[in-house]
Order: sequence, then structure tokens, then C-alpha cells
Amino acid sequence: MHNLALTLGLLALLIAAVLGAAFACRQTLVARDLAAAWRYLSWDDASLTELRTRLAPRSSITRLWKGGPSLRAVDDAIAMKREFARRIAGDRSDFHAAGELEVRLLALDVHGMHYALAPICTGRLDLEALHRSGRLRCISDPVRGHTAFAAVMTRETLRHFMLPENDPWFAPTFRWYSGLPTSVAFVLAHLVPADHPRAEH
Repeated sequence: MHNLALTLGLLALLIAAVLGAAFACRQTLVARDLAAAWRYLSWDDASLTELRTRLAPRSSITRLWKGGPSLRAVDDAIAMKREFARRIAGDRSDFHAAGELEVRLLALDVHGMHYALAPICTGRLDLEALHRSGRLRCISDPVRGHTAFAAVMTRETLRHFMLPENDPWFAPTFRWYSGLPTSVAFVLAHLVPADHPRAEH
């Protein structure tokens, strides 16, 4: 009976060791594939396609032992490049699918080679007009699922995208705008998903 219990215990330890080694092997391969996929992002599409056609599926043990590129890493890189390209394009569906957006206005004051950030304003702009102007760009992070947009403009150009004076959001945005020094080099409108934006009174 004692021998049976000892045998079962050793067998359980052996199974646990095998499962642990398999899990560690898988984690190592996943980390290696992810790092390789990021390296492949700098490759052009033709080179990635050519590499993919030359690769043959290999076992996990072979890849772990010999290293080298894998189909999964190449496929992940191709998918990431496509997603980055789609996000960079910042098409209309991305902007309208983002829902309600909070507008954070940042202004950089420049004196020679020295830049200073003016106080940040959380306001509202005419986002449709800003989008139609072609200035709005998608800066979302497809890896982390972070949605964001940005538009760069001069201090004077910002005035064209403000809401009408009878809008409750006009006053706080205009107060911030009026307080900007003429030495402001540019204004950045950073758009992020809003929680519960409120006008500043």
C-alpha cells in the first residue's frame, strides 16, 4: 500500500513537472513570437509575404530549440500592419464609432528652442467641422484598444472650430483661447472617449 501511494505521488509530481515544462515552453514561444512580430513591423509587405511563403509549420519543441522565425509571428505582424494602417487612416467610421468625445486643448508656447505647455483646457469644439477640415487624425493604439484622435492647428485657426456663442461650452473654451499668448506655436486638440464631461462655469 505504501509503495502504491509513493508511486502515485511520484507519478503526480512527474505529470505536474511535464505540465509546468509545457506551460513554460508555450509562454516562451508566445513571448518570442510577440517580440518577433514587433520586429517584423518594419518590413515591407512584399518581404513579409515572401518570408511567409518560405516558412513551413514546425513543432513547438523545434522552434524552442532552434529559434528562428515562425508563421505565427509573421501572421501577427501582417495583421498588426493592417490594423495600424487602418487606424492611421482615421476613416469616418472610426471617428463616429468612438461615441462621445472629450476635447482637451493643449497649447505650446515657444521661445527659440524652448517650449512651454500652457494650461490645459477641457472644452468643446465643432467636431464635425474639424473632421471635415481634414485636420483630425486617428491616433488610437490598436494593441491596447485605446481610442484617441488629434488635430494640430495654429492659435488663430482654432477660432474657426469653436461652437456658436450661444452654446454653453463657448464661454469656457473662448476664455482659455483668449488667454493664450501670441507666441503660441500651435494648439493640439486631443480627443478621448468622455466619461461625463461637464462645462466649466
